[in-house]
Amino acid sequence: MAAHLVGEELKMATVMDIANYLLAKASSSEGERSNLSNLKLQKLLYYVQGFHSVLLDRPAFDDRMEAWMHGPVVPSVYHHYKAHGNGHIPAAMPVEAIEIDDQTAELIDEVFDVYAKHSAWHLRNLTHDEDPWINRYDPEMGSSEIKAEDLEAFFPSLLE
Repeated sequence: MAAHLVGEELKMATVMDIANYLLAKASSSEGERSNLSNLKLQKLLYYVQGFHSVLLDRPAFDDRMEAWMHGPVVPSVYHHYKAHGNGHIPAAMPVEAIEIDDQTAELIDEVFDVYAKHSAWHLRNLTHDEDPWINRYDPEMGSSEIKAEDLEAFFPSLLE
């Protein structure tokens, strides 16, 4: 389980905390789950944010998410890891060293278990069939922000 501060107010994780948590989970996994590229990491962050917003009634992180050509992207994370190209991103730290509240950690674990078994390209294609990306990406205009209300309107349909 992730580290957390007992008896202190719940602190929202940063998007980099969540990215590091996902990378650490991948590093201790096998097969397709162990291979996290920037593209795949972006899609996992999208699913974490969407399910977190609906199931825990709060965003998992505050960073802006945008609809890019290849699906939802958190630009700050993309730019942090873009030097890896489409290759594997190694974990920077173990899961135990990352401070994330237990509810968020459990949700990330579930998203990882369900989605990380798929290839980056499969996840990219999934997001291209989902309203948050469809409604915000315009090939003529380029990227635009995927807003919290986009996720809150769509993600309940994935829980049915």
